[in-house]
Amino acid sequence: MSSDRTLAALAALAGDAGRALAPVSLDRLLGSVVDTAQHLTGAAAGSIALVDGAELVFHAATGPGAEALIGVRLPVGRGIAGWAVSSGQLVALDDVSQDPRFARDVAESIGYVPRGIVAVPLDTDEEIVGVLELLDPSPGRGGLDVLSLLGRQAALSIETALAFADFGRTLFEAAATAVDDADVARALRAAARQAPDRRADLATLAADLATLGQLGPPEREAAEALLRTFLDYARLRHDPLPAAQAQDDPLPAAQAQDDPLPAAQAQDDPLPAARARDR
Repeated sequence: MSSDRTLAALAALAGDAGRALAPVSLDRLLGSVVDTAQHLTGAAAGSIALVDGAELVFHAATGPGAEALIGVRLPVGRGIAGWAVSSGQLVALDDVSQDPRFARDVAESIGYVPRGIVAVPLDTDEEIVGVLELLDPSPGRGGLDVLSLLGRQAALSIETALAFADFGRTLFEAAATAVDDADVARALRAAARQAPDRRADLATLAADLATLGQLGPPEREAAEALLRTFLDYARLRHDPLPAAQAQDDPLPAAQAQDDPLPAAQAQDDPLPAARARDR
């Protein structure tokens, strides 16, 4: 396969998958989460750092020292934010000066030393992707339960955005490894074998889509029908409400039992039989 044909095939695959998978841009997402958290808590400043290997990288920030904080890297486990990530626990402190975990040198370097800090780990079902940190929140504003819920929803959205970015990176890696004797699907499967776990699943799925695209219309229609059936089943497992409603609302059966009108009418109105005898 030529390079032009390989890139064209990958571009088509990315376009087909991208329309279904594309999330809001990561920077916009992170900025929106920080703004929302700051508004809820009345905090003087806020930030989000994402896990990058053994480090935390600050990607979004508001308030005093925000510009200086963007791009700062800290080892996971250092500072209040790092401790929240390494422990997976929310941290709320009224006076950080009394806490040995506080990274005062970092605060001084960005030009704002807070008195109070709330750090919320951004936790999905599989991993902690980062931490939301709020500096000097107003007392009585934005309870910890609300922040935990916000952190959970933000983590899932961030996970989706990162997965989409990984998907694009995998496509380009496949383009780099595809040669004349290797089609797109084979290149993607090779990328899946070398990718980290999160990207390997996406590469394998992309390879399957590429293979499916090479088949005829009947095969694609059959595969689509099977996929829809599986997705309906998966949604039912995660959201059993429709099935529960069907079980908890046996209206048709109840109506049939509670409304025996046809049978009663037949028994209470013997007119046809009487007329037959009178003849």
